[in-house]
Order: sequence, then C-alpha cells, then structure tokens
Amino acid sequence: MIIVAIMLAAVATCMCNYALYIQKRELNSLPRLEGKDFVKTLKAFFACTPWLAAQGLGLAGTWIHALALGFAPMSVLETINTSGIVLLALLAIFKLGEKASFIDWAGIVSIFLGLVFMGVTMTASSSEFGYNSVVLWFLVVFLLVTAGAAFFNGIKKKDERSPIFIAAGTGILVGTNALWIKLGLHDIWTRFWEESLGRALLSPFLWVILIFAVG
Repeated sequence: MIIVAIMLAAVATCMCNYALYIQKRELNSLPRLEGKDFVKTLKAFFACTPWLAAQGLGLAGTWIHALALGFAPMSVLETINTSGIVLLALLAIFKLGEKASFIDWAGIVSIFLGLVFMGVTMTASSSEFGYNSVVLWFLVVFLLVTAGAAFFNGIKKKDERSPIFIAAGTGILVGTNALWIKLGLHDIWTRFWEESLGRALLSPFLWVILIFAVG
C-alpha cells in the first residue's frame, strides 16, 4: 500500500501547487485585500471562476493527501508534499515569467535529487503507531506560536517582507495540518472499529482536521 500512498501524495501535491499557481496568476488581475472597499474586493474574488476553481482543486488535493497519510509514514509523504514547490517554481518561471537565480535552480535540482535518493534508499518500516505526548504537544504549541508570530509580523509590517512572513505562517500551518491528519486518522479509525461510528464522529481530531482543511 505504500506505493499507492506515494502515488496519491504525488497527485495531491501536484493538485495543491497547481492550485497555488492559478491563484497567483489570477491575483494579478484582482484587487488587493485592503482599504475601504474590503467587501467589494471580496465580491471580486468570489466572482472570479478560476480563483474559485483553484480553491476547490487545493481542497481536493488536501483530502487526497489525508487519504495517503493513512497508508504510509508521514516522514515519506511530507517529503513528497514539500517537493511540490518544484512544480510551483517551474510554473512561476515558465508561465508567470518570474526570474530564477542560480541559487533557485540549485534548490530545485537538490529537491529533485533528494526525492530520487529517497526512492532508492527507502526500505520497509514498522507499521506500529506511537508517539511521545509531551514532545508532540510541545512541538504543536511551538509551531502554532511561531505561525502566530509570523502572521502578526506579516500584517503589522507594510513592506516587501509582509508576504514572506504570511507565507511562512501558512507553510507552518499546512505542515501542522499533516500532523493532525496522521493522528486523527489513527484516532478516528480506532474509535470506528472498536466502538462505533458515533464515537468516531466525536473525535476532536476530526473537527480540527476539518477546520484546518477548510481554512
């Protein structure tokens, strides 16, 4: 099943990053979310069919990735998920006309080589599920505080650094979402098989996953 999970993860990351490309492309013709015409700006976004389609594509990719997490180690799938930035970078360079430096190309090649080496060296691992609660929650709180600080600085600073802070905060939340999905699938599946569907629907992880995915 790990091969199927890897294929699902690859499809999911392509969907999510292509959705980001569409959003970036459409943003060039959409008004900025600021000023007194905030409601008018929101209406412009929701009236833009490609932008709405990108939201649906990204959400579908997120759920496919969640399905893949149920069948393979998160360390493997998140590596594939992160590598989707290569697709986004290539689309930005060749479709949006953005310039890439030598360092940018070196990074793209390094990610590609890393995936190749991971595929060559990957071996079967234990399917036993477990984690240290103290370490887990310390990591979660630390990541959420870091994301909050990034968003705060992104909103507060009115210069070229603002998008970078917001992008960093978003990336942290996306990574945290993968953690919730992995834990949630285990909890929901256990509740469903050992107790009932009703208990599975009461899993707090389920609602955290839904909130993060929609957000």
